[in-house]
Amino acid sequence: MSEMDKLKDAVETLNKSIEEKKAAIRKAVEDTRLIRQVQTEQPNR
Repeated sequence: MSEMDKLKDAVETLNKSIEEKKAAIRKAVEDTRLIRQVQTEQPNR
């Protein structure tokens, strides 16, 4: 495996990891939004 191939592989792995993190962040943001919405609709007594 050439150095170039190793680099391409490393970059691909990093990009995949970044995409997974972005997806996790989007999910967390959505979850937070839903939680806030529920708290607004049903204020704590």
